[in-house]
Amino acid sequence: PKTFSSFKSFPTNSFWLNAVNEMELMVSSIAAEGLSVTDVAEVDSFALSDAHAERKTSESIDIRTSIFLMRKFSRQAFGLNAILAWVGVIGSLAVDATGVVITPQFGPSYFGGHADGLAGSIPRVIDNLSYFTIWSNILVAITTTMIYRNMNRTSQRLKVMRLSSLMMITVTMLVYVLILAKDANPQSWNVYTDLLLHYITPPVTILVWLFFGPRKWISWKIIFSSLLIPIT
Repeated sequence: PKTFSSFKSFPTNSFWLNAVNEMELMVSSIAAEGLSVTDVAEVDSFALSDAHAERKTSESIDIRTSIFLMRKFSRQAFGLNAILAWVGVIGSLAVDATGVVITPQFGPSYFGGHADGLAGSIPRVIDNLSYFTIWSNILVAITTTMIYRNMNRTSQRLKVMRLSSLMMITVTMLVYVLILAKDANPQSWNVYTDLLLHYITPPVTILVWLFFGPRKWISWKIIFSSLLIPIT
């Protein structure tokens, strides 16, 4: 039978000669190690398996790192959303409670009007709490705080409140920006609370939901239940 040396009649620069030399070197190495061709195949198989396992481990580590970073960023996003909502709500109620901003009364309140300064604190706060805007921001503040404190919370109540807060804050933004803003004239500290309640917290809430969810919380049962809060 022909051996590797019988093929060396090829030109010295031949591709085939290089291939034959490599094959001859490999066979010599196998013979020196006392391995059969089957043993070599098994070694190569183990090497490939190790490489595949290493690649899978690396991919798994990358996925876990991505999930960790996403959860970290999402928690920070919910925390920021909660802070904005609480500052807007507390600021608005504080302004009304202290009476630092005198606002004209264009219609009757629950108490038929209220006095200026601290004397009218309670009536003004109650009037403020009768607005859809303040309750939509309160609900956003509560739900984002609950999610921030426990990212694994998945109670039915939270799902209903979360969806309800999203619907309410979206309605608040659209109605105010498209209809009410042109006639609004906030003064003094109310300029900042108005900015938070109508222009900052609503879009931030929607963006946080779009980017960080939580996902798979919406069902027909949740939708119908979440409508009860804004209706009432």
